[in-house]
Amino acid sequence: MRLKIMTLFLGFLAGTTAWAQEPEAQTETLPKWHYNLHGTTSGRITTGTFRQLVLANQAEIEFSSRRWHFSNLATYRLNKTNGFSIENDWYELATTSCYVKGEKLFPTGFYSFDNNLVFRVDSRHLGGLGLSTQKKWAHGFSRLDLGAGYESTLFNGTEFENSDLIGSKREKTLVMMRILHRHQLLKGKIIFSNMIFYRHSLKEKQDFFLRIAPSLSLKITKGLSVSANYIFRFENVHLSALSDTNSLLAFGFAYQFQTL
Repeated sequence: MRLKIMTLFLGFLAGTTAWAQEPEAQTETLPKWHYNLHGTTSGRITTGTFRQLVLANQAEIEFSSRRWHFSNLATYRLNKTNGFSIENDWYELATTSCYVKGEKLFPTGFYSFDNNLVFRVDSRHLGGLGLSTQKKWAHGFSRLDLGAGYESTLFNGTEFENSDLIGSKREKTLVMMRILHRHQLLKGKIIFSNMIFYRHSLKEKQDFFLRIAPSLSLKITKGLSVSANYIFRFENVHLSALSDTNSLLAFGFAYQFQTL
């Protein structure tokens, strides 16, 4: 509980600090439609006594205008070691926002799908609606989403820690919060970004999930950078024999294409 409260406080503090800065009137200079494509990729292959194939790819494409914003984030991880699949995981998040009266407060719809071998998730569907606010300035961007939705998840298992419910399929209504932050340093040569996501079930008060994903990229040439990504996740209700706390640190290349 202390971890949850502290993390939420730090997230809100980071977001409100960013919003307090002076914005840059970028929307007036945008073309009718603006797109941005950003991706990272890494992998390795080993042969012989130890045989392994590892791929980690992520791509995000955004379309925006003065009134609309569409975003689709897709992540795929494959890890086959000595013929066994350790990871074959897909995650996708699609969001749609409408700037009804500017970017101070606007509605957002979202849908996500994922599966995960390590956490024994065969399929998870999550969708909902919410309200968002965002702030842009010369070298950064910050956004807060608050919403409610519905989740339907099929697990490869039936017994869970911190829950009396038994069964491989779990369905629930929930509330969610997401904070996005991005800041450029040294004239855009270094970019720091962070995402904090929190969801809490309305069915069981002890069922909550937290994910923090900061990343850092260093520009090599126009459109190409090296990147480091860290993911921390905490899930209070989880399948027996799994850990509630997990993390991942990855290195790779990032590439970006966007309109001028």
